[in-house]
Amino acid sequence: MNSKWIRFGKNRIDSEKCMICIPFAGSGASLFAGWQKIIGNDMEILPIQLPGREERIAEKPLTSISDVVRSIAQAVVPVINGREFVIFGHSMGGLIAYALTAELENEYGMSPKLCIISASSINICTKKQKVSEMNDEELIKELSSYGGMDEQLLLLPDYLKMYLDIIRNDYKIIEDFAASEKTSVSCPLRLYSGTEDTLIAKEDMKEWYGLTGSGVTEKVFEGDHFFIKKHVDDICKDVLDNIRNGDN
Repeated sequence: MNSKWIRFGKNRIDSEKCMICIPFAGSGASLFAGWQKIIGNDMEILPIQLPGREERIAEKPLTSISDVVRSIAQAVVPVINGREFVIFGHSMGGLIAYALTAELENEYGMSPKLCIISASSINICTKKQKVSEMNDEELIKELSSYGGMDEQLLLLPDYLKMYLDIIRNDYKIIEDFAASEKTSVSCPLRLYSGTEDTLIAKEDMKEWYGLTGSGVTEKVFEGDHFFIKKHVDDICKDVLDNIRNGDN
């Protein structure tokens, strides 16, 4: 099966379970490279690739949360194909994961076994100035405040411009989500947070408790907003443990 929205591995895993993985702002499906090897054959990893980055860099980016989740849903439904599935998203990806869960439940009658929202809050847009409208200097300062700016990019003007443009477009998705109506989902939520995260603190994620008809559990990882990069093994283990426990 071919879909530009999902970056399939060279050798797909024949598994009864799968996990849809949605990256944070400014990143792409490559964030999840290596996850399949770590999680093994128990679950197929389905990394989502949004337009306007990596191999889809020439495509016009989407800035509406409804357009994003509608497109992802159309791509993943035939791939799920009746299997048990999990949705995982980090930061911006966490907002999309929740919105995608609602889309699948409301429009397709499909609900994930678990929706994992990592380092993300429904109140992520608290600044008076929209991040998507910041100039380069302001945006670099904003990203640097929580570890989202690779200093090597500052030495590469062309790549820096490309990265900042992707960030601005992604923040339009975040800002559109913030302004959208939130509906409760029926599946349980699992919340991940970082001990040193200066953008989304653990207490900032409490609002998610009111957006599910099922239970909410939490896990805290050592690290800043991008703790996901250092804890892939722990995350994969936690996902499998929670799915197995849910089957008991």
